[in-house]
Amino acid sequence: MSELIFRPLDEITLRLYLAWFQDAELKRRIQPPTQQWFNYVSHTPGIYAWIIYENDLPVGQLQLDTYTDHTGSVGLVVNPAVWNQGYGQRILEAFFQRVEVACLAQVEAAIEADNLASLRCFQKAGFIQDRPEPDEEGFLHFSYRPGALQNGN
Repeated sequence: MSELIFRPLDEITLRLYLAWFQDAELKRRIQPPTQQWFNYVSHTPGIYAWIIYENDLPVGQLQLDTYTDHTGSVGLVVNPAVWNQGYGQRILEAFFQRVEVACLAQVEAAIEADNLASLRCFQKAGFIQDRPEPDEEGFLHFSYRPGALQNGN
């Protein structure tokens, strides 16, 4: 397996990312990116958005929002062309090694209760489910503490 490369989202990769939303299942799960969203992730301090590549193949998009209390929230989209090939877990594991994550005490994620592939992906990558029942919008909440797996916590 080749190394995964995180490249900041730009106007060109935004168009590439937008094309993934031709997939009906992806479009059902998450809203396609808009120019307003792109401006937000491009110009807001503490907000990061990357397209992740393996060689020249774009395999995912990841957004990290960081907060003043040293926590963050993550959103991950795997390119539908490479679903069910382990890219989600690999992207998250590479993400945990990034400097942007090193200063965080906790990273949170919210996943729709019926999105079994994403639930398995985040759990395999080390996220722990916070409570067994979904919230009022149907999302299960997970958290990851950087260093917890390495430290055995």
